[in-house]
Amino acid sequence: MTIMFVCLLFSVIMPITTFFGLFFFVFRYYIEKYNMLFVFVKDFGSHGTLRRKVIWHLIFSVLGFQLINYVFFSVIGENSGYMVFGLIFMMLQVMGIFIFNKTFGK
Repeated sequence: MTIMFVCLLFSVIMPITTFFGLFFFVFRYYIEKYNMLFVFVKDFGSHGTLRRKVIWHLIFSVLGFQLINYVFFSVIGENSGYMVFGLIFMMLQVMGIFIFNKTFGK
């Protein structure tokens, strides 16, 4: 966290610092990925059932967030094509989720 703050702070003064920060975080990502996969191996007790539940909670929380934003901006905003586009986009997302679940779900 400190390194990210230092990179962001100095990127205003010297923009080249951003590239060094990017290199550091990409390098660190692969090191941590290796450590998680091969060094600190941990057996999971849920056998993958928790993942399915968490994914559904994440999907519906994002859809709920979009719905709340849609209602908020339609109440305070003016009627425009963006509101209709947002509603159509949310419906397409819900249909895509259900089609994906029917096709690949167990």
